[in-house]
Amino acid sequence: MICRAMRTASIAICLAVAVSGCETPEVYVPAPEGAAQDETAQRPSFTPGDEFWFHTGGRRILVEQYEGVVDGLHTFRRALQNETLYFSPDMALVKVERGFGEDAKFEPDDGALVFPLAVGARWDRTYRLSTESSLYTGRRTRRCEVVERGQVQTQAGTFEVFRIACTTNTLGETPSAPNEIFYAPSVGRVVLTRTLGSGNELSLIDHIRAE
Repeated sequence: MICRAMRTASIAICLAVAVSGCETPEVYVPAPEGAAQDETAQRPSFTPGDEFWFHTGGRRILVEQYEGVVDGLHTFRRALQNETLYFSPDMALVKVERGFGEDAKFEPDDGALVFPLAVGARWDRTYRLSTESSLYTGRRTRRCEVVERGQVQTQAGTFEVFRIACTTNTLGETPSAPNEIFYAPSVGRVVLTRTLGSGNELSLIDHIRAE
């Protein structure tokens, strides 16, 4: 069970997490064979105060509230974690500022999304990930392809999505496991990510549009 207090000027959150409720399995169903796959998704827009609730597995919940555009970047605040996330207009992660722990920078960004999205679209992004204490910056290459459209069911509901398959290689290291990204145009956010073979997932459990 998740109990959410009414918000005023700041986020007011009351969480009582029942493990059984948060472990509802996410289900993805591809579009039926022969269904139109020629639709596209453009860059999303947000309103300050929009909230997105994610489940990371176990008992951890992330609540992201949209604050606006700062230096051309979409800014989301995770109040409970004392973190601020900055995304490019394409909703690719640029940096994370942490009140507890080290900041992280992705230069130019992590390449998770590139708009417009359309089935068959592909992109490569080479970027550097660095933290304050890094002796070197890790050079990574992410390769993604929009594989198909379909529907995904999460605790937040059922959404029409683009399924994106990505691989990320770090220079000098063993390639990481492939991961899948499910982007819902109606939400403007990725509603599910999962790393194949690892059990790691991030799924949307609720979202609130500012009035």
